[in-house]
Amino acid sequence: GKRSLLPADEVQQVTTMCGHGMVGSKLTKAVMERVRRGKMTPEKGAHLLAQPCPCGIFNTNRCRAILEECQKKAG
Repeated sequence: GKRSLLPADEVQQVTTMCGHGMVGSKLTKAVMERVRRGKMTPEKGAHLLAQPCPCGIFNTNRCRAILEECQKKAG
């Protein structure tokens, strides 16, 4: 398929952590932007992104690390 239609790799790393695909890319992008701007901590962002995951396999520690990397890129 057309890879150009997919979200960025960093967004996909977060959205694919839920086995049911319930973590949306728009929510992930919004949280990443808030973390980049310093409006939200990576820890709070990771917990917010874990909320829609019904299967409970969402890795908040890995998500926090991804959000911290986004924050470092912006800074």
